[in-house]
Amino acid sequence: MMVRQIEPYIDVNAALGGIDGPMLTTTFHTTPAISTYLVAFVISDFVYISEEYRGVLQRIFTPPHVADKGRRALKNAVRALSKFEDYFGIDYVLPKLDHIILKRSPAAMENWGLITYVGDALMHWDDVGSSKMQFDVIVQNHEIAHQWFGNLVSPEWWSYAWLNEGFATYFSYVVTDLLYPDYKIMDYFLIYVADDAYSTIGIRPMTYYLENSSEIRKVFDSITYHRAACVIKMFHHAFNQKTFVRGISQYLRKYQYSVANELNLIDELQAAIATDVTFSQAVWSKNSVRDIMLSWTHSSAIPIVSISRDYEYNTITIKQRSKDQSSLEYWWIPLNFASASAPDFQRTTVDYFMPPVPEVTLSASELGIELRIDDWLIVNKQQTGFYHVLYNDANLWLIAKQLHDNHTVIHPLNRAAIFQDLGYRIRNNNLQSVDVIFKLLSYLQHEKELVLWVQVADTILYLCSTLYGTSSRQMYTKFVRQLVKPMFTEIFEKPVQQNLTNTEVFAREKIMEIACWVDLPECLTYTHNVVRDRLVDGEARRNQKKYYGNSDFSDTLLLCLGMRYLHDGEFNAMLNTLSNGDRDTHPWYDDLIYALRCTQNQTYLQQYLNFLLGENSTKSIMDDNESMMYLVYMLRSNRAAHTVVWQFLEHNYQVLCRKDCFLRIFNRIAEYVPRSYLEQFKYLRQKIALQPKKVDENEFLIDVDSPSIGRRVEKSEIFVQKFNNQVYEWLQKHYVEDGINTVANIKQVFPLLNYGRLVLEMIRNKSKVSALCFATLAIFVASLTLAEATIGYLPPDLEEKSSARIAEKEAGIDYNARAVDNYRLPNNTVPIHYNIELTTNVHNGTTSFSGKVQIILTATEDTRTIVLHARQLTGFIATIQNGTLANAAAYNMTVSYETDREFLSLTPTNTAITLYKNTTWTLTITYTGNLRTDRAGFHILSYTDAQNRLHYMATTQFESTNARHAFPCYDEPAMRATFGVTIRHDPSYSALSNMPKNETASSTGVTVFQRTNITIPTYLVAFHVSDYAYTEGSLHELPHRLYSKPQNVSDHQFGLVSGILILQSLADYYNVSFALPQMAQVAVPGKGGAMENWGLVTYGEQYLLFNKTTSTTSTQLSIANIIAHEFTHQWFGNHVAVRWWTYLWLKEGFATLFSYQAVDEVYPEWDVYQTMHTSDYQSALSNDGIGTVVPMTHYAQTPAEISARYGTSSYAKPACVLHMWQHALGDKVFRAGLNKYLTDNAFNSTEEWQLFEALQSAANEHRLSLPASINVMFPTWSQQSGYPLLTVTRDYTANKFTVQQTAFNDNSTVNSGRTYYVPFNYASRSEPDFRNTTATNYLLNVKEINITDATVGATDWLILNKQSSGYYRINYDERNWQLIAEGLVERPQAIHPRNRAQLLYDAYKFVSTYRLPHNILLKLLTYLPGEDQYAPWSAANAIINNYNAYLSGDADYDDFKYFIKSLVNNTYELLGVNDVHAEPLLRKYTRNIVVNVACLVGVENCLTDSNNKLKALISKNVAIEPNVRSQAYCNGLRHSSDTEYNHFLNELFSSSDATYRNYLLRGLGCSQDSKQLERYVNSSIDQTKSLTSSERTTLLSTVYSRGSTGLLVSIEFLSNNFETYGNLSESTGAANPLSRDIVSMSNYVNNKSQEEKLLALVSKVKTSNKVQANLEVTVQTNMNVNFNWLNLNSKQVISFVKSYRSSARSALNASLLSVFVAVVMTLSRFF
Repeated sequence: MMVRQIEPYIDVNAALGGIDGPMLTTTFHTTPAISTYLVAFVISDFVYISEEYRGVLQRIFTPPHVADKGRRALKNAVRALSKFEDYFGIDYVLPKLDHIILKRSPAAMENWGLITYVGDALMHWDDVGSSKMQFDVIVQNHEIAHQWFGNLVSPEWWSYAWLNEGFATYFSYVVTDLLYPDYKIMDYFLIYVADDAYSTIGIRPMTYYLENSSEIRKVFDSITYHRAACVIKMFHHAFNQKTFVRGISQYLRKYQYSVANELNLIDELQAAIATDVTFSQAVWSKNSVRDIMLSWTHSSAIPIVSISRDYEYNTITIKQRSKDQSSLEYWWIPLNFASASAPDFQRTTVDYFMPPVPEVTLSASELGIELRIDDWLIVNKQQTGFYHVLYNDANLWLIAKQLHDNHTVIHPLNRAAIFQDLGYRIRNNNLQSVDVIFKLLSYLQHEKELVLWVQVADTILYLCSTLYGTSSRQMYTKFVRQLVKPMFTEIFEKPVQQNLTNTEVFAREKIMEIACWVDLPECLTYTHNVVRDRLVDGEARRNQKKYYGNSDFSDTLLLCLGMRYLHDGEFNAMLNTLSNGDRDTHPWYDDLIYALRCTQNQTYLQQYLNFLLGENSTKSIMDDNESMMYLVYMLRSNRAAHTVVWQFLEHNYQVLCRKDCFLRIFNRIAEYVPRSYLEQFKYLRQKIALQPKKVDENEFLIDVDSPSIGRRVEKSEIFVQKFNNQVYEWLQKHYVEDGINTVANIKQVFPLLNYGRLVLEMIRNKSKVSALCFATLAIFVASLTLAEATIGYLPPDLEEKSSARIAEKEAGIDYNARAVDNYRLPNNTVPIHYNIELTTNVHNGTTSFSGKVQIILTATEDTRTIVLHARQLTGFIATIQNGTLANAAAYNMTVSYETDREFLSLTPTNTAITLYKNTTWTLTITYTGNLRTDRAGFHILSYTDAQNRLHYMATTQFESTNARHAFPCYDEPAMRATFGVTIRHDPSYSALSNMPKNETASSTGVTVFQRTNITIPTYLVAFHVSDYAYTEGSLHELPHRLYSKPQNVSDHQFGLVSGILILQSLADYYNVSFALPQMAQVAVPGKGGAMENWGLVTYGEQYLLFNKTTSTTSTQLSIANIIAHEFTHQWFGNHVAVRWWTYLWLKEGFATLFSYQAVDEVYPEWDVYQTMHTSDYQSALSNDGIGTVVPMTHYAQTPAEISARYGTSSYAKPACVLHMWQHALGDKVFRAGLNKYLTDNAFNSTEEWQLFEALQSAANEHRLSLPASINVMFPTWSQQSGYPLLTVTRDYTANKFTVQQTAFNDNSTVNSGRTYYVPFNYASRSEPDFRNTTATNYLLNVKEINITDATVGATDWLILNKQSSGYYRINYDERNWQLIAEGLVERPQAIHPRNRAQLLYDAYKFVSTYRLPHNILLKLLTYLPGEDQYAPWSAANAIINNYNAYLSGDADYDDFKYFIKSLVNNTYELLGVNDVHAEPLLRKYTRNIVVNVACLVGVENCLTDSNNKLKALISKNVAIEPNVRSQAYCNGLRHSSDTEYNHFLNELFSSSDATYRNYLLRGLGCSQDSKQLERYVNSSIDQTKSLTSSERTTLLSTVYSRGSTGLLVSIEFLSNNFETYGNLSESTGAANPLSRDIVSMSNYVNNKSQEEKLLALVSKVKTSNKVQANLEVTVQTNMNVNFNWLNLNSKQVISFVKSYRSSARSALNASLLSVFVAVVMTLSRFF
């Protein structure tokens, strides 16, 4: 090499002016074809060093005094250029390549033949760190790579900038790795390039069209450089080295000196692959490379690949989704696999290209994987693919076992990938269990690979920060200290190595950061010495490597970590340094300012902030923006500083408001607001809003309900809420002081692996259960194979309300007048314990039983008489013994009974015996009784098996007052006691009760149960005696069983598994364990609901048993909902009982609410809150709006009054009110309140005030500011009936609106004057964020509130009550309704689905109560072509059917049908009539609604498609899917041929399947052919037809309710056959089907012709004893209601739909005219 002086610097100005000599002219050789941006010139007095190799001269130009500092760069340039030539087989085409270092160049630039660099790049000083040298090599090689990528072949346009920068980035690392393998630079690619690339989500794709200069400048970002490099790397490995490089070389040769686009590159790769024999059999290799690569270059997202395995069949299910949750993109994903049986991580070529579909399932053999069922499986070898891989817990446990056994079997980069991908899951709370996470972490104490420590560090530190302040934090830091100590010791307690690689430097920093964050003493000492020596004692040791390590090490990090724990003298010395020092001259000044924020001492932090920003600070160190940013730095990096920052802001906001940048910084600070500080923050914000501020015109104060508030800490808070208890339990169980317990055998978690059946995995993936704690789940299902529940949904014609199904009215009770006498027990004695003995021979149908109850009781006052409850029991013999005396005598009791109040009074016959206060006695009563037959109390049931044999059983239904039927007792909910139960029965039968069987005490035919471990109300005691079979499972060692008739065992799976998961979900949410040692569920034939007996829940069979072949998704959802309802009662009602039935809502309201919440937790994909909205929410609003429903809290005392409480005021309404407060207070406060309520009142009874107190306490603990106390606000809802109507009136000129409340009543003229404390919030077109549902405003028991909000513009729609979480209706002024209607049409998805639904429900209610004109409602409906969600369509369905019922007889009915067709057609075409496997549950709901609506109004495709399903059934035996059967039969028969209709009519007469007959019975009535209907209705009186008596008298209603044709046929039929029809039943008057049907038909009359015909029929029959006496009056009254509605409303509706049709026709004509004109103009050119 040589150093040459080039031509001297020429003064251009002088030369141009002709002064002091001539100018020099330098002429250069002509370039090849080159892009203008690659042309460059430099004029300088620099010198150069040079070297020529392979005919290419390379020179390094530098200022003269540093010429020798470029030697290393020159050597690298020569080696790199030749390596690129060899690698691609293409020579560098210019004769020279110069490299010049420019001090102020904006960036390195690849000008062809003249590369420019920045600053001191390429110059290597003697003491420069090895990290900088390696970085400079990468930079230089990047620019050299451009000589091919960008220079030799330039991009066609900047849309393809990644063809330059992506290839240059990636191959700069590839070539550097080839030249300097010791650098391990590809590891650094992962932790620097790939890590940055993974963060670029949703910004833009790699290929991105742009036009102007500003857009072009922005394209040079991480996507173009790093993301593209990762994608290129992925395909480099997927297509294998040889093939990929051949394709790239072909691309460079073909387009050299030219331009190219991505398709040119892809086509050359396709050509190279076509010649590769290893890919010859791959389907994708033939013609799909374009599709494959474009799926990546045109995507702005990143895939997440989920791997789950079926261990029984050795299949693998691979799912993909976008990391950007708003994206629905799919990719061609190259996958490769390694397993325990084939741990080859070196071959990284693609094994399988996953196509762009959500999910595929393939066998291991199909994927070419050698995989045993107990093998771990790893995807994405060496992290060559650019995607995350998530494994199910089962596979992670297997990986964990391998890591603990011998972690080196798995490639280091894949070990690192496991933790990188787990980090993503942890940050997004996408976990199944923390157990396996911590098991994986625990192996790290043996890990030495640095790249892995880099990739796991952020996860460890994230957990450290997240768990700050929790019960787990201390144990967690000890746990991590033991993990990191071996690595820290190895790195930092040995002599410092020189020439560290970039990865080593980065890893050392990360390891030190972990160690100091968890307070490892060695790390704290190490970093504290740095601070002391460097900043306190001066610079005496500044150059001693022993303390400071390599010069690459970050001074800032060292100082920050060393600042964590200072003593007063050190801190004061540093503060003095800042106060007295000079920022411009002190070497560590800026580092010191930045590092002091890291101290963990809150007093120091306060002083630090006062120094920087306080009012009395006299030191102007930095500008306002820089100093204010330290508040953000502290919140971002130091959890100990959070409280200090908030306190500082509260005390200094007035001073800070004067700073120019305050609002911008404050808005960033708001992102760190925790939920616990939210109310204080809002108050602080309000005060700031009132302060004068220096504000740029583009700055604004963050909105009070902005979704940005708290967004930086939201996920951490959710993690703590969900998983802190699990973390604590794992650490407590596995952490030991002297080390981590790694001895435990991981295989214990997989008891089924040895049998090749990992039931856990099948449950997790096939039942699509949400992420619960599955890793320790051990489910053993006897006689049960868990298979995929491919279940559809079919809503019944009349949708059942879930809460209405729960309670059965008690049999034999008179539900009439309220009591005069006091029905409450005197309570002069209270029970402590019951021993119950029952003897039954129910096995042979015997109803009599005998019993003996022994009650240990305490006298609460002096008394001689004990009063209990008893019902329908006889033969009482009673004795009493003093429980406080040993060997006490038994005294006989005199027994008396009061029938009305069912009081059993017992008095000692010995007059000397008195039960003195606080004495304990044992009362023994023997008695007899009979099993009831009305399904109440202790009752008998039967069933018939497949061999037609009759089996009997005895079971219980004690709620609310029927325990007294089984045994004399204190039958009130507050009278809790413990119980022991013994049942004597036939040995062929088994007995169940609340507690497990006491195996020791039991014998043949005698079942003794363990004594209850806690007190129980009597109505929750239960017994069941039968010959049932069961299946079982367990979770966290809690056994679960499901019992049913033996022939139904195959239908257990869903109910059993759902029960297991739901119970655990509820326990997790309440943070209160289930109290009993077992949970059993029993399917009872004929039961009309379910009963929450503690530990022994009974259900009607249809609410627990699910048949995978025949059951619908409606059944599936119903089962899950009811299980969740009953299991919620295990806490609300059982764990904490109601003190009296006045507060029934305290258990039923919670059970109804959590029947949705628990299901949503377990099956989040079901979106069950939409079903809550359409069922319980609407049921509550509808019933409570009548004005006759009692309040939630309402006294009752007789059995009849108590039973009458089981309605919407105890179920649906309180569920909605609780739901409202859950959202208003925030879930964190609400959940904490429930935990306090359940723990403070455990095994006791309460009134509503205990709940209010607990919620208030939680609000106080979380510093939630409320406008009034809970016990003031909540009673306005619980102790008043009804709910508010909020009327919103806007001032569009002043950005104001008024909210006024009145008590809603269906009768708009009624005004009760009631007011409520109403929490509400709102969204607008400008701020359409419906996510945060906490209350932002309250109506404080006043009638009106005014709100000013500048963000709600005059053209914005305004919607109150986000997600319809509040329990009230809302009316708006007409202009706002119009804006909402327009907004729905313009962008329906901007409004939450439940709000869209409620807008329709409310508008219809307001129309029907004359508060709103029809045109508003009809205008709202016009957005439906863009609607695909269930809740809005459910609302629309109700509205459309109501309109249709009135208008179907109108002369202009066709216009109405046209209108509805236009609304439904799009969605019908989207959904069709066929059930789709694995589609979202609510889509099945929506389909059935849409199909019914479409066929109702005659959409031709709907009628044809439905009929075709019937044709396929008849001709090809193609079964109709269970989910669509009802729709298929009804709509398919609307316009069927006689052949088809007769086929199904005959099927009705011949089938023995009751379910099938029911479908046919309803479907045949849908025909619109009068002849077909005549045959059908005549069959009801034809005794030759095989119809049951019930079918004969219900058949007619299916005809007249389906339209005008059916109504007229029915009237004609009865007119001709009324006597015969009436004689089908022996009943007379209103109870006869003739009378009932005529009255019912009058509700469907909507025109005069129908009226005349029906009145003629009435005239014929009115004298018959088969009809009610007032038949004519009743019929006329019903028809008048219809005609009154038509007179008042039909003109408005018809006018709107006619106008709509006219405008549509005009639009079509205009469109046709445009087409015609265009055609004419085109044709004119030819003439």
